[in-house]
Amino acid sequence: MVGPHYAASKAGLLGLTHSYAALLAKEGITANAIAPALILTEMVTSNLKARPDLIPVGRFGDPEEVAEVASPWPATATSPARPSTSTAAGS
Repeated sequence: MVGPHYAASKAGLLGLTHSYAALLAKEGITANAIAPALILTEMVTSNLKARPDLIPVGRFGDPEEVAEVASPWPATATSPARPSTSTAAGS
């Protein structure tokens, strides 16, 4: 699972992102990439070759960690895309 093919594909995505960032900057558009290591999903847990000791930090990442980085809004923010779940007292 982790090997040269994994590193090459991740490097390709980072290179593509860098290229888009350079091309689109003059239009005021930014391009970013998130490239975590192995994330604790069914795909990873079902593969016996995927082991946390193969990762520099020694553990699989949590999907919530990626979501926190990927989300454009803080968990406490409200917007049309993320309505507030709290209600005012007495409502």
